[in-house]
Amino acid sequence: MKNTISETTRPNGVKVTFSSWEENGLITYIVKSSNGHDTRFYEIFSLAVNRFNELVETANTEGGVK
Repeated sequence: MKNTISETTRPNGVKVTFSSWEENGLITYIVKSSNGHDTRFYEIFSLAVNRFNELVETANTEGGVK
């Protein structure tokens, strides 16, 4: 089952999505950016959160927001 944890579209148009996928009792966290079609998978929640925040910060900088 897929659950969206957070999703945002930044001023430069980049969409960043943080979701989880649970199957057979195992959870995989997915961080996806529409910028360069970057998708990464994590088993550790905090690593996925760090990546999500990094992508949002990068997109904000590219869009002129500081």
